[in-house]
Amino acid sequence: MGNARKWGVEGNILGIKVGVPDIDFADSCFDKVYTTTTLEMLRGMNGAKGYKEAVEEIYRVLKPGGIFGLGEPMHNDVAIPKEIYPYVTKGNMPAPWTKCFATLEETIEVFESVGFEIIEADIAPDAQLWWEEYAEYDPYSSEPGEDGEFIEKDKGRWVTFGYIIAKK
Repeated sequence: MGNARKWGVEGNILGIKVGVPDIDFADSCFDKVYTTTTLEMLRGMNGAKGYKEAVEEIYRVLKPGGIFGLGEPMHNDVAIPKEIYPYVTKGNMPAPWTKCFATLEETIEVFESVGFEIIEADIAPDAQLWWEEYAEYDPYSSEPGEDGEFIEKDKGRWVTFGYIIAKK
């Protein structure tokens, strides 16, 4: 809520932490929903079905015309570079990153399949910078074979960061 105060919108937003797909709010009760670096973990732990269930639940709690913003790690639609293959296929997250990350196009398909209209979707133009900052603050980055090394070796070829803005 510190940023809300800083930007002068404190009285206009309600920041809450909830789990999906078990949100337990009434239908059509939110104007906007935003999530970042969260739902990809559901994909990793619960597969494509679990990811879709989470997006369906967000759709359910949005009011008609409501907006859903998503920012999450994704991967480019290319073969995994061989030097990062061992890292992204091992289970050091809730699941290997290959199970957590999808392409932007795959993620758009999920959104559209539950009824969302895509307003804007793209790969963040500074995705590599996002990953470099992530590696800087990740407690495991300094260990051999971990995030910092992987991000440096990949250089944005396979891993990226995408966003979607969608309307119910």
